[in-house]
Amino acid sequence: LTRRPSSSFVETLQQDISESMRRILIDWLVEEYAVCVELGWYECVMLENDLRNDQVLKMESRVLNFLGFHLSVPTVRTFLSKCVYAQELTLLDYGFLRFLPSLIAASAVFLATWTLDQSGHPWNPTLEYYTCYKASNLKAGVFALHNLQMNTNGCVLNAVRDKYRQDKFKSVADLSSPKPVETLFDINNTNFSWKTLI
Repeated sequence: LTRRPSSSFVETLQQDISESMRRILIDWLVEEYAVCVELGWYECVMLENDLRNDQVLKMESRVLNFLGFHLSVPTVRTFLSKCVYAQELTLLDYGFLRFLPSLIAASAVFLATWTLDQSGHPWNPTLEYYTCYKASNLKAGVFALHNLQMNTNGCVLNAVRDKYRQDKFKSVADLSSPKPVETLFDINNTNFSWKTLI
């Protein structure tokens, strides 16, 4: 967690970039990433044919030393590989840096389950056990993610949505929650019993 980006990095570290500029950059990266993936194979072939092993090892060593061997930090993707649409949507919203990646992942599972099936509560004891989150802990994350899903702020950057409207992603960007998610956290539902669903 020490390597996570600060939730206030725009104000404290990156004073030359605004939230809006960050959002536009992320949108552009998502849009262009599809091209990069396709070209990645060609880049590998060129790399393999033009560089000797000792050159690659020397550069790897320099990069690792420069980074202090801190190669990765937990991200939402670490906890969640199946709900990537919701995860990628959060990249556009700087405000999601205030949430732990595990909470975003759990909120994405919660919202995706609710979007696909409103016949019961989307959270259950098994999910609670494996995520270590109670449904009530997810309220802020689920609401924020639901606002992204519904595009309540009218974001015009649509690379993520366009990407997930494609058939190869089962057009998940076109899905939305038919019933309001707020009802799941209603004060009157605080005495909800899991036994009613089991």
